[in-house]
Amino acid sequence: ETPSAALARNVRILGSEPRNYQALLGAGQAALATGDAEAAIGFYGSAGEVNPASWVPKIGQGAALVQLMDPGAAMQAFAAAQRLGASQGAVALDRGLAYDLLGDQARAQSDYRVALTGTDPNEARRRMALSLAVSGRRAEALAALDPLLSRRDPAALRARAFVLALTGDTAGALSAVNAALPGLAGSMDPFLRRLSSLRPGDKIAAVHFGVIPGTGAGSTLAVAAPTPVEDRLGDDPAGRAVPGPTGSGAVGP
Repeated sequence: ETPSAALARNVRILGSEPRNYQALLGAGQAALATGDAEAAIGFYGSAGEVNPASWVPKIGQGAALVQLMDPGAAMQAFAAAQRLGASQGAVALDRGLAYDLLGDQARAQSDYRVALTGTDPNEARRRMALSLAVSGRRAEALAALDPLLSRRDPAALRARAFVLALTGDTAGALSAVNAALPGLAGSMDPFLRRLSSLRPGDKIAAVHFGVIPGTGAGSTLAVAAPTPVEDRLGDDPAGRAVPGPTGSGAVGP
């Protein structure tokens, strides 16, 4: 089922059952996966109203706020999730990106290390590599990508281009772009040349969301795509949300 189909299906359910907790979570997950973070926040907010004891909607809202590049608000959502019982593993991948956007690469990398043992280790590796590159640790960044590069993972190939650009190797980055997406290097040249001169948080915004804050300049090579949040909640020992008024089932894999 595609995210668009999942969104349509859950919205149909909500048409007759507006307080259906699982449909609200499913709609939030699908909206986030299709890139509509604002809609996702609304669905997760409604899910939280139906089941205020569950941490799952808070994590969903946090992930959506990260996609909207509002790391401060995202941190509040993750903190609320942990107060409700969410584990570090459940929040680590998206909270790491929030820390990165705030320019706190050390804490971001700490969260990514936890996320490496979670349900989306590949994305954790890619995010770790970019964070390490922003910290100037090029060799470690490339080493983090090695397992994915050996499989010719397309997102890892793009991440490698950004690692090189972030650490000042524009020529190497352009060569990597040609390897990942032939013919795109020319249009990417100005963007890649700017990366190493940005502030840490702006570097993260640029490579994950394709935007240099304050300029509107974008990149068609942006690495991050929203990863369905509930797919990563298996890090929680129970793997389930707290039962709500309409009942709840497993939200992990």
